[in-house]
Amino acid sequence: TAEQYEDAIEVIGRQAGRRSDLIAQLLQMTRLEQGTQSISMEQADISSLVEVICEEQPALPRGITLQADIQPEIEAWFDVTLMSRLLQNLINNAARYGRENGHIWVVLRCVEEEVILSVRDDGIGIPADRLDKIWKRFYQVESARGAESGAGLGLTMVRQIAELHSGTVTVDSREGEGSCFTLRFPVHPHSA
Repeated sequence: TAEQYEDAIEVIGRQAGRRSDLIAQLLQMTRLEQGTQSISMEQADISSLVEVICEEQPALPRGITLQADIQPEIEAWFDVTLMSRLLQNLINNAARYGRENGHIWVVLRCVEEEVILSVRDDGIGIPADRLDKIWKRFYQVESARGAESGAGLGLTMVRQIAELHSGTVTVDSREGEGSCFTLRFPVHPHSA
């Protein structure tokens, strides 16, 4: 029927988009690893960037709400595009593993010349025996019921971007209670 045809075309379009995103992520990761894509560090207002990304989020799945607590006017040296990708990956991850009608909290602070960005959720959490595996390419913890699975590249890219900014990213997670990913990087490149 015409309706089945439209549904099939929609599924094909969605799957093609996911494959295209996967290829783009793999290419970007490979280029960064090989040094063929340079990072474009500049002094910018990370507070404004985080605020815009949080405000422009599309509707999150399963009634999840996002709340942001952003210290204003934090100036730092960073690659705007890569930092946008990092935050978007963390928010997507929190939404994917979040619980129905759950929450995502994004907090940004500057403490002693260090930017601290955290994304916390009250979702399914990560089993302790899998915490060291989540940073590996293509690894995925079982997703929440009904959640669309990703490609397993988001957290690998998050760690890679953190390292490119002389920073670190850590996770604190309890199964059944949620996870908190925290990025720390120096405000000034010379303090790295």
